Amino acid sequence: TRLLSPSNVLFRMKSGATVPANGSVEVEVYADQPGSQGDIGPTRFTIPGLNAAKQKLIYGESKEAMQGSSGQMRVVGAADLERAKAEVAEKAVKKAQDDARQSANAAGFQGLMASHEILEATANARAGEAKQTFTIKVKVRAKLLAYDKMQLEILALNKVKEAIPVDRELVVFNGEAMILRLKNVDTQRGEVQLQVYADGEVRITPSSPILDPAKIAGMMPEEAERYLQSFDAIERVEIRLFPSWQKRIPTIPDRVKIVMKR
Repeated sequence: TRLLSPSNVLFRMKSGATVPANGSVEVEVYADQPGSQGDIGPTRFTIPGLNAAKQKLIYGESKEAMQGSSGQMRVVGAADLERAKAEVAEKAVKKAQDDARQSANAAGFQGLMASHEILEATANARAGEAKQTFTIKVKVRAKLLAYDKMQLEILALNKVKEAIPVDRELVVFNGEAMILRLKNVDTQRGEVQLQVYADGEVRITPSSPILDPAKIAGMMPEEAERYLQSFDAIERVEIRLFPSWQKRIPTIPDRVKIVMKR
């Protein structure tokens, strides 16, 4: 017996079947033409051999996706389930963030961050099960924090400055690149502990002891170069002696001039 889908994909029953009056029976079918064209979702089939009136009363119906006889079978893997769980949770958290962002902006808070944990996940498929598609439901607990972005950047900048050695100065601080993490949330007391990762670019100052002329006075140029380049704060060293016939750096520090180029 032939079964035809609305998209004109033809299937055939593997064997005959007797259907009781006003009843139904489950049968096995296969695609008439092997290949991906036989991959269709749940649908209703007509029986081409019947006239239009009988086709309304006698028909076939599939409740799950079907595959053409292509020799391939899709199997749900554990990684598929984990990936689907993560994607659904991420979409749920993003929806919560979008809903909260408008209220946060109205209250004058330019920053919004979130953390979440997956409490429960249920799927209609198991790892290793042959299934064309599957659905998954995820229960997520999200924690949202709205904050004053400008004030946080100022606070982070001051903390970075406090950590800079006395012979260094801050050149660049990129507040936009800060990384924020919710560490502890106490909903009862209304307190949040926030971890902020911020960095900046610093450079050595001319008054640094590293650049004290007395440190290199009397050295050979190669020796002085090795000494200066042993410090991470110094990228490149160029030593010039005057007059040109001099072989060593002067032994008197006042005759040694160190110029720092930025």
